[in-house]
Amino acid sequence: MKQIDPFTSDLRSGNGALKAILISGFVAGTLDILSAFLVHSVFGKSTVEKILQFIASGVYGMDAFKGGIAMALAGLFFHFVIAYGFAVFYYYASKHIDYLHKNPLVSGLLYGLFAWLVMNYVVLPYSSIPQPKKAPTFGAQLISIACVMFFVGLPIAYIIRNFYNKQYKHE
Repeated sequence: MKQIDPFTSDLRSGNGALKAILISGFVAGTLDILSAFLVHSVFGKSTVEKILQFIASGVYGMDAFKGGIAMALAGLFFHFVIAYGFAVFYYYASKHIDYLHKNPLVSGLLYGLFAWLVMNYVVLPYSSIPQPKKAPTFGAQLISIACVMFFVGLPIAYIIRNFYNKQYKHE
């Protein structure tokens, strides 16, 4: 008997799963990067290109800062790969945990906190991103957490919840 991969079968079934993942990843990635541009250009005195190169430095290290627009585009690509990864993870988690699509406000905020923790304590420490000379202030940390909670967690939770409402109200 042929085994069905639940990931690819869900995406090929035409049930809107792929659309929900693509939209939620795009919205979360866009809101998150725009918040980074705003926060770091206002408070950090950085540029869009440097912010994107910083993201690319997770893979390319310090060479990313010498790569101009090509490295900035690579950083943007990596940023959206991560956003889509979080969207995929939430989608599949919500298939097994009803609370996630039944309570998108709370679960979205908690998922944003989870995403921030994963990025800051799992992904970034094992990447090639240069370590800061001094630790971020408590206020900067709170702004960072709030941005991910509101601009990543909430959009993903609500868009995936809307998928569930459309999918299961018609069955």
